[in-house]
Amino acid sequence: PLVRESVQRLEAIEEQRAKLPAVMMEQELVEMALSNDVLLVCGETGCGKSTQVPQFLFEAGFCQGGKQLIGVTQPRRVAAISVSQRVGEELNRPGAVGYQVRYDKSHCTKDTRIKFMTDGILLREAQADFLCRKYSVIVIDEAHERGVNCDILIGLLSRAVQRRRRDFEAAVASGRFARAEADADAAKDLPPPPLKLVVMSATLRLCDFTENRQLFAVPPPVMRIEARTFPVTAHFARQTEDDYILSARRAVLQIHKQLPPGTILVFVTGRQEVHRLCKLLNQSWAAKSRGEQQSAEEQDEEAADEAAEEAVDEVAEEAVDEVADEAAEEMAEDEGAAEQAMEEVEEAAEEGGDGAGQDSAPREKMIEHDRDGKFVVRQRQKLKSADRADQFVVQLHEAVDEQRAKGESLVFEDFDISQNKIPADAIEGIFSAFAESDVHVERLRAFGCPTFDDHAAALLAGWLAGVTSDNVPFEMHLSDCAITADGFNDIMKALQENDAFPAIDPKQPRQGKIPVYLRLENNYIDEAAIKECIKSGVATTFRKGESKKYSDSIKVRLLVPHSGSLQQRKGDPPAPEDMPAPKPVRDKGKGKGKESSKGKGKESSKGKSKGSSKGQGKESSKSRGVGAASRKNGRSSSAAWGSSQDSRGNGSWGSSQDTRSSGGWGSSRDTRSNGGWGSSRDTPGGKSAGK
Repeated sequence: PLVRESVQRLEAIEEQRAKLPAVMMEQELVEMALSNDVLLVCGETGCGKSTQVPQFLFEAGFCQGGKQLIGVTQPRRVAAISVSQRVGEELNRPGAVGYQVRYDKSHCTKDTRIKFMTDGILLREAQADFLCRKYSVIVIDEAHERGVNCDILIGLLSRAVQRRRRDFEAAVASGRFARAEADADAAKDLPPPPLKLVVMSATLRLCDFTENRQLFAVPPPVMRIEARTFPVTAHFARQTEDDYILSARRAVLQIHKQLPPGTILVFVTGRQEVHRLCKLLNQSWAAKSRGEQQSAEEQDEEAADEAAEEAVDEVAEEAVDEVADEAAEEMAEDEGAAEQAMEEVEEAAEEGGDGAGQDSAPREKMIEHDRDGKFVVRQRQKLKSADRADQFVVQLHEAVDEQRAKGESLVFEDFDISQNKIPADAIEGIFSAFAESDVHVERLRAFGCPTFDDHAAALLAGWLAGVTSDNVPFEMHLSDCAITADGFNDIMKALQENDAFPAIDPKQPRQGKIPVYLRLENNYIDEAAIKECIKSGVATTFRKGESKKYSDSIKVRLLVPHSGSLQQRKGDPPAPEDMPAPKPVRDKGKGKGKESSKGKGKESSKGKSKGSSKGQGKESSKSRGVGAASRKNGRSSSAAWGSSQDSRGNGSWGSSQDTRSSGGWGSSRDTRSNGGWGSSRDTPGGKSAGK
């Protein structure tokens, strides 16, 4: 039998709850949950189901006196965190409600009774414990979004519900519970009580569940929660406004001044408009708090003047709604990984729900200390699996927490994750770590990442928009990725609107401010967007070997080839598995032998060396170098002392050299030609003589 939990809520909270339609359905929901193992709850947005249903189950005693948890899944991290905080506030029981999301430590304790989490977290738990023994009830919220994780979870949990019911009834019939009362050891092997599954949605297609006999042999009952209705009156402007943002601001101020307290909801067309309207309203509140008396007309005139002064050439297309972006990105899971997870969980189920073994090998350290107390990441071509990418993100967040506990910042001199197919959620985890105020990434390298697309560019833009003069990046290498004009515009807009760019040159602070170094070759950006950005003064181009150009206004130094072309691929980015292979890149400082140069620290380029390509689509390579490797007709070779050449041509004759050498004897050439006559050489080796 269930024992009800006593809850003492604040009076103000009780008044707010009383207005929610879901509260009126508490008794009916509890009775249906007691009578059925699976329950469908269909309620419109705003009815209170997300916050109230877990509380109903908790008060009814479904936690089994603290022996089990009520688990609630949300499709997004933000929802899991915010709803858990609200439910904790309403219950007025510290520690009773916790949450766990990916790339963050668990916020659950021994006192936790209701656990909110993303569906991905529960899916991983199910891989180790198919029967979800620590839960008495699992609530799947927002099921209508039909994400990959959510769909798999519902399928798995439908089997877990049947299995736990069967095991429990078999134990009762065999008298194991009766024997356990007299034998403490026998009680340890008792199966958990039946699992209850509650599937909730705002706009659920009920037939997907009630008519699917593979999911539920018996159609589950449906409880509908009616939404609140409000009287709606439409008022139209008598004339078309020249600036509807100013008109919206004026309307908000009038409503706030003339009508009783309440909430005002304003819809505008895009993110830029949202920021502008919020800025205008904040200025109005600030003026009022200072006691300034201005007429609405005077405030509108000031706002219009300010908007005119701040107007610049558009470098970014309108961003789509942020909430839709977040939902889309959460649902865009890797189907291959999901299928693999499904197979692993089914295998665990066949074995009786035993957990998969854990790798006991010592954990590889992916984040290293560098000189001067800084850190480096050298994970180029090393994050080849989703699990390894997850391990890296976990270590990254742990490093942030460790440095913060010491009262120190986490400064990355070099953060290299290039030439990896990093999953979208791992990229999100990386940028969520970057967003911390005590994290400083001086150089970011993510070139040759086929999964670094417009979504990743939007995450990058969000990070760039929030950095300050204390943690601005100085270099970003993003060539050979899958960025289009949309992602490019997001990045440029973030740089343009952040006054932290350009930043003081850390190597030569007396010279002044220098634009951020950016490489974007071989992406899928419409060159017209790049040219427009250059024309507007946000960016400038430069070639290797050119001296630095300092500026107080230009935000970006965009590297271009010596030919001056913008070097972008045409069309849409292909699928990651179909992306062109990344070009070989050799870092400075990777070589054997003594370093030699004429003039310390200076760039030098000497000697004549020819590399040519002829024909179309042909590749040739020669290798006689220490550690050098070449590929020809699918084979690889390595030898001693010499040079490595790689030439690719698409017609006519042309040559280009790129030599990086730091110590020892050796050179490497990389020749690509797309037609015409011409040659270019570049030797960025700080201590290189090119012998």
